[in-house]
Amino acid sequence: MNNFNTFLKNFNNKATDYLIKRLESPNYRGHHLVQHYRYNFGIISAILRTLDKYASNKTLLQIRTKDLSKQPTNLSGWENYNLFCNELQEIK
Repeated sequence: MNNFNTFLKNFNNKATDYLIKRLESPNYRGHHLVQHYRYNFGIISAILRTLDKYASNKTLLQIRTKDLSKQPTNLSGWENYNLFCNELQEIK
């Protein structure tokens, strides 16, 4: 397992802190329906860097709370989540 302490020092926000603590947990694989998804450290670090980009300054990232089919345009506060999701699609 890779050491996430560097991320905790560099990002310093609630969103990444939560995810890093969860990843370091011995029960990280979580619910049996998602236990077979595997991400390498490079992908995880790219996701955390992207999250920190849009949820910086010790904040959480406000997420979309309505399905695109019911609310096709972003409401105030959803802009960063939309940008975050779009950028995640480029991570391989």
